Amino acid sequence: MLKTRKACPQYSETHNSETQYCVTQNSEASKQRNLKRLILNRANLNTANKAFQEKQTMDIFQFKKY
Repeated sequence: MLKTRKACPQYSETHNSETQYCVTQNSEASKQRNLKRLILNRANLNTANKAFQEKQTMDIFQFKKY
């Protein structure tokens, strides 16, 4: 459920003090999106770290051959 509140009054002809806008920072959908983004970022970081470690291992084995 989205909460709405009135925007701060604007002292300009181009803005209307009665403008409504959504406050989504605390909404459940926003929390779910942020959690999904965090999980994907951690998965990408783990994949990158694993690939880097495997490359280092391969470099060590190749060095020992010579």
